[in-house]
Amino acid sequence: MLSLSDTKRKLYSNQTIPTLEEMLQLAVAQNLSVMFDIKALDSGLCKGHPYEHQYGQIVVDLIRQLKFPNDKVW
Repeated sequence: MLSLSDTKRKLYSNQTIPTLEEMLQLAVAQNLSVMFDIKALDSGLCKGHPYEHQYGQIVVDLIRQLKFPNDKVW
């Protein structure tokens, strides 16, 4: 198993993962295309989650709300 150097570990530990909204806003600002899959959560890991049956529509609604260009979504 490979391990990270202390320098890389420190660098990576200070990074954050953007929210979908933040990522889409950056893509709009930079005129970038976005490609991602909205997959069904059939594994049962999210069973009982409040958005278990709505996550796909939530993503689509956010894309529309941000007026993300349709030709930039793949």
